[in-house]
Amino acid sequence: MTDSKGTEIRIIGVGGAGYNVIEYLMDSGVSGVDLIIVDSSPTWHGFVKNQECGRRRAMSRPGTQEVTCPDCGHSQTERVWHSVNVTLSPDLKQRLFEDKINVFYCDQCESSYPIGIDLLYHDMDKKIQIYEQYSDLDMQKELSRIEEKMPLATMPYRYKRIVKSRNELKEKILIFDDDLDDRVIEYARILLTVKAHGDHKSEGHYDVFYSGRRDDDEIIFSLFCDGEHAGYYSISHSEYLEVFDRLKEVVDMESNADSEWLIVNADYVLNIFNVTASNQ
Repeated sequence: MTDSKGTEIRIIGVGGAGYNVIEYLMDSGVSGVDLIIVDSSPTWHGFVKNQECGRRRAMSRPGTQEVTCPDCGHSQTERVWHSVNVTLSPDLKQRLFEDKINVFYCDQCESSYPIGIDLLYHDMDKKIQIYEQYSDLDMQKELSRIEEKMPLATMPYRYKRIVKSRNELKEKILIFDDDLDDRVIEYARILLTVKAHGDHKSEGHYDVFYSGRRDDDEIIFSLFCDGEHAGYYSISHSEYLEVFDRLKEVVDMESNADSEWLIVNADYVLNIFNVTASNQ
């Protein structure tokens, strides 16, 4: 919070005791300051409660880690990120897409590898959180547990997702940046993958990835066969809305899903229709 003289006032509470202090200040009605909670959990790292505007926000949090190159054995200290808030730090979004966050570049042999550390991506403006997971934890339960422990960490979100790779994280960001629903995109991906096998009559493995929008009416997908680019598919916005309406018959598409972290992939979409069919 910035006062009339341009001074920014922040009070930071660390750990359980700090959390209690911030809670006390909030209950006392203190205003004109940013109240910040920093949790020691390796998963959830920092949240801000602004008394005047009532916004809650996850802070970007870097750290360091010793990394050994699997090619040449050279070890070096790397800066790693556990969470990035692209609303507070817009430059981190570009760095993520440039593979400059949690990616190891060896000073000795110039090899590069993903470090494989869990990362929370947070966009306050679009009300989305995406958790890039490499750990073996049940993150759907773990993230829900942390939110129950730290209610200040929660705010009404439109989407809360868990992904298992950097490419999947990037794709989700592109989908949400284009104001699309990833559940619809996953459904369309399944249909287009089936279409690819029919069109090409090949024994290869086909993958379909979201690429972007064209003129607000055409939604573009890239087609790959055995890792090689094999062309493009597209659907119109009206076709997108048809899929949206079909999904809306079996799942609450209007809900902000504030209470649940979802892993939205092909299995998620197929499971929706399998459950629906079994109940009919």
